[in-house]
Amino acid sequence: MLGIYLFQRFLNKMDDYKFEKYWEIKILRKQRMYWGLAAIYYFVALGIINQILLYGNQSLFLGLLVIVFTAVIYGGYFMRSLLRFIGLNNGRYMQIKTGMYQDNNTSGFSKDNVVG
Repeated sequence: MLGIYLFQRFLNKMDDYKFEKYWEIKILRKQRMYWGLAAIYYFVALGIINQILLYGNQSLFLGLLVIVFTAVIYGGYFMRSLLRFIGLNNGRYMQIKTGMYQDNNTSGFSKDNVVG
C-alpha cells in the first residue's frame, strides 16, 4: 500500500499532458498484467504476515482463524487503497480527455469584469 501511495504522489506531480500520455501508454495498455501483479502481491504479503503471526503455532483452529482474519482485514484495506488509486486516476484521465479542465465559456456570460 505504501507503493500505491508513492506512485500516486508521483502521478500527482505530473502536468496533465504528461499524465495523459503516461496513463494511456503505461497503465491502460497493460491493465491485465497489473491486476495479476496485484493479486500475486496480495497472496505473497498474506503468506508473510501469516508466517509471522503463526510462528510456532500448533493449533489448526487458531491457524485457520488467523489466516481468515488477516485475509479479510488486509484484503479490505488493500482493495480500498487499490480501488481508490484507480478511481482517482481514471477520473483525472477522463476529465483531461473530455476537456473539463479547459475554460469553455458557452453560457454567454462574460468573465471580463469578474474580480478575483
